[in-house]
Amino acid sequence: MVINSLNNKKLAIGILLFIGLGLLLGLHFWTSKKSGNSLVGPQEIAEENKPSGNQSASTTTPQRQSIINILPSYPTYQGEPIELVKGDGIEKQFPADVVKIYREELKKLAMDLSQKPGDVEGWLRVGVLKKFFNDYKGARDAWEYLTQIAPQEARAYVNLGNLYMLYLKEYALAEARFIKAVELDSQETYFLALADLYRIYWPDHKSDVPKLIQEAIQKSGQRVNYYLYLGSFYEEQGLKSEAKKNYEQVQILQPGYPGIAESITRVSQ
Repeated sequence: MVINSLNNKKLAIGILLFIGLGLLLGLHFWTSKKSGNSLVGPQEIAEENKPSGNQSASTTTPQRQSIINILPSYPTYQGEPIELVKGDGIEKQFPADVVKIYREELKKLAMDLSQKPGDVEGWLRVGVLKKFFNDYKGARDAWEYLTQIAPQEARAYVNLGNLYMLYLKEYALAEARFIKAVELDSQETYFLALADLYRIYWPDHKSDVPKLIQEAIQKSGQRVNYYLYLGSFYEEQGLKSEAKKNYEQVQILQPGYPGIAESITRVSQ
């Protein structure tokens, strides 16, 4: 009987301890939820930290501000107004409907570029249209601005080089723009345009042609046109042996090149 009494007491104590432990755990869970320190996994934390639809706009302002800060800013265009044409009347030589289309295109470009000043193709087109009207200063303004907002755009520099060389007759500026163009893009036509500046338009720099073409060969490889250019340059200078070497190099690179055999014969006499 004593043993049974003891067992009953132990059972009663165990039940009381179990109930007490359950109450303590329940209290801890309730207080944790109330204080916002509930035990949740990583995904749940991420979800809880997301702004809800009824949160104030101030909670998302820093993120929006950071996006605005990384958008590119461009200098103000201070050149000739895009829609304005200051040509020499050459448009009278073209059909009126064509002239009208180009003028309307300039007006549209003016509106578009006011909204998207970083449009590289748009500024290139402005220069082309201005040049069509013989508005060389207007073309210059557009392409020079493009070199400010897109300094890695080689086409802007080579267009300016041709403009300064062929129309504005500012050879030092032409040289600077061509040099920049070939630094950015070692195209054959860019090197040969600079060579023409030295050879044809700026005779004081004619002696720079061979060095320039050798640089072109180093940067963009052996090209038939480089050796043809040097061959004709030396032949023009009366240096037949040098001309022959370069013409023969053309024959090596492209056997049967039209007229090369005659050129070699001519400078061999």
